[in-house]
Amino acid sequence: MISIIIPVYNSASTLEDCLDHIFKQEYIDYEVIVVDDGSTDRSAGIASEFKLKLIPMCRNKGAGAARNRGAREAKGDILCFTDSDCIVPPDWLLKIAGQFDDKNTGAVGGGYAFSAGNSVLEIFAHLELVYRRSGFPKFVSAAVSNNLACRKEIFEKLGGFPEYFTGAGMEEIVFTFALSRKYKLIWDSSNGVGHYFCDKIKNYLKQQYIFAYRAALVTVFIPAISSVEIFRHKNNILQPLSFYLSHFFLLLSVFSIKYGILFILFLFLMFLSNLNFLLFIRKKISLFSFWKVLVYIYIRNFAWSAGFITGIAAGILRRKRDLSRIWLETYK
Repeated sequence: MISIIIPVYNSASTLEDCLDHIFKQEYIDYEVIVVDDGSTDRSAGIASEFKLKLIPMCRNKGAGAARNRGAREAKGDILCFTDSDCIVPPDWLLKIAGQFDDKNTGAVGGGYAFSAGNSVLEIFAHLELVYRRSGFPKFVSAAVSNNLACRKEIFEKLGGFPEYFTGAGMEEIVFTFALSRKYKLIWDSSNGVGHYFCDKIKNYLKQQYIFAYRAALVTVFIPAISSVEIFRHKNNILQPLSFYLSHFFLLLSVFSIKYGILFILFLFLMFLSNLNFLLFIRKKISLFSFWKVLVYIYIRNFAWSAGFITGIAAGILRRKRDLSRIWLETYK
């Protein structure tokens, strides 16, 4: 049996669509567990309308804790994780089950197949991930929990997801990175799921800041994690370097026009360092939308920079603290 575990926190807008597709699987031997992580909206009521096991959490503890709670109740030998804002295809479980025919497979991960929303921002967010994750090898060092399956025995041996963070993000990278050091972690690029991306710029920038913050914080504790495929952008050192230098010279341009010229130069250099991605995305969207994408990239870089800097600082300040058992025991 396969146990599908879905952590839910205030997901009323997407949960019904998610569960509708969960219950249209071609594979028949599975159970569905929804863990309501202290929702204050109609999420629990929506979940109760389906034939599944609903586990309420007394308060919001984060996606990692919710998944761990669901795993403890699971009856299946394979634990399958997705999120409440994802849409799985009908052959999703069938493909996952096939991967575990190999007894050496410890876990299977996959990416996104499409954006469930059609705004320019949502399409941009999806295409960026498609571009970043194209060309992944069969065996990877980490995977994400919106499309992840793991043998329950291995999950329990590793202690599940670290529960340090509330919310969602990075706990699955830490867990799967630990797993890949001992077991085979397969990346199945043919088995993607749909996703509801942020459709408001404020929410998107907040999300990107949190991801950058947590990635930087974790990197302080586990330097090797910075090399995993999920973090590997198809760019070079010119992109971050030109971004920081352009704004440095923008500040100096107050004092001299020559610094303003250097600002434009490094801004152009940043554009060139994104050129391959921009050419990729231009084929997918209209010219009008393309100009919006340029703005999104520019202001997203601010969110990344702020998150990275504060995450590194927080990591250094917390270096001696016990953040989670899995960090201390797995990465000695």
